[in-house]
Amino acid sequence: MNEKITCQLCPHYCKLSEGQIGLCGARQAKLSSGSEASEITEITETTETTETIEAPIKTEKSYESKEKPLKALEVVPLNYGKVTSFALDPIEKKPLLYFHPGANILSVGGFGCNMSCPFCQNYHIASRGRKQDVIYDIPPEQLITLANSEKRLGNIGIAFTYNEPLIAFEYVLDTAKLAQNEGLEIVLVTNGQINEPYLKQLLPYVSAWNIDLKCFSEETYKKLGGDFNTVLKTIELAQATSHVEITTLVVPKISDNEDEMYEMAKFLASLNPDIPLHLSRYFPCYKYDEPATDINKMKKLKEIASKHLNRVRLGNM
Repeated sequence: MNEKITCQLCPHYCKLSEGQIGLCGARQAKLSSGSEASEITEITETTETTETIEAPIKTEKSYESKEKPLKALEVVPLNYGKVTSFALDPIEKKPLLYFHPGANILSVGGFGCNMSCPFCQNYHIASRGRKQDVIYDIPPEQLITLANSEKRLGNIGIAFTYNEPLIAFEYVLDTAKLAQNEGLEIVLVTNGQINEPYLKQLLPYVSAWNIDLKCFSEETYKKLGGDFNTVLKTIELAQATSHVEITTLVVPKISDNEDEMYEMAKFLASLNPDIPLHLSRYFPCYKYDEPATDINKMKKLKEIASKHLNRVRLGNM
């Protein structure tokens, strides 16, 4: 029997056989009890099967797997404690302009992403299947120690950023729980592609979010490998409990539609008209070679968004 397990973390719901890696490039189906997985393959599309089991949603403990008496297929994070880049950044660089302005924050990135944007600015660590030259092993306890050591330089906490942090759910959650006890702020810079049961586990421990709202079109989101309604739900739930700022990279032919910008601003204002919206200017990158976004277009989109929102900022100008 070709048993499969469904990863429940994000809206892709990848169905994985033993040894298979999900679309994000960071989560693999393995047998418990120390059994070796078969040759690693990477999933390229979500396929249907009648022989599937669902990965349980862990509600009390995140990933600290123990051996089980019986072999069972489970989804295991390959990125737990794996860091590809870290730096002490100004908080404004996330960008977060209205959360501890003037502070620094230890910024940490892993690898992989559950979207496939052709204009990705961090493709060297986010693109699925790319071999990472340097990966540091930094367990949660060590990351907390590192963050505390940077307090003398104005560090207020840890930002999970650069690649998509939500696919490292277990690592982020374990670190966030420890950080709360140390008085450290946790920030997530994310595409918001996470299913609600997992999001609700994170919410009590995250102080601030910068959520990347790629565009305001369900059809375009599908082309980028994401789910439009999922990110809207993430924004809705996060802003109810935490500080939230939104970033939209204004990409020609993808996110520069004026009618969509009007609807985006209207949606955000329905949650809170003071939600900051960062409109960032695109420059050619990765697989996308359209010319840089016209400055007049940027100004026009800001004018449109400002009809509903009080804090619209232009960036990367």
